[in-house]
Amino acid sequence: ENWAGPPVTEAMLERFFVNRDKGIRLVAEIEGQIVGMGELIIATNELRACYVLPSAIRKGVGSAILREIERIALENGVTFLQMDSSVTAEPFYKALGYEVLEYGEHILSSGGRMACVKMRKFLRLPNVLIRQSKHDEHNIVQALVQKVADETFGDLFAPSTVPIGEED
Repeated sequence: ENWAGPPVTEAMLERFFVNRDKGIRLVAEIEGQIVGMGELIIATNELRACYVLPSAIRKGVGSAILREIERIALENGVTFLQMDSSVTAEPFYKALGYEVLEYGEHILSSGGRMACVKMRKFLRLPNVLIRQSKHDEHNIVQALVQKVADETFGDLFAPSTVPIGEED
């Protein structure tokens, strides 16, 4: 597969690090060694990259990168991601919920053309339904807020059990 193109030159690295599309770039490490990377372009809902070294394939690295990219996308209001996947990566993305839109070509920065699979996934919080609270749920919401406060702040704001004037 030729997605990586010719050997990497200094000029190619310079163009990459300029980051003109304002991509959010992530790296994955195993024992201090970078073994994968991913890139998200929020402005275009694009999953730009998810690459893993051959030595780290099938160790959950790609899935971990993708989960984090999807989390960041949701955090930034992105409701779906789209991408041009390599043909060989199609099963990986399908297994993680991406759907095939069409088969086509991707134009590389070098001008070369590569076969690709255009894919998309609608993002949502797993098993969470967000809805407006109902008027008759006032007591439930109040109890939830109190529980969160109790678990968050613990005894910080609990009434003192030491009678006034008997503190050390």
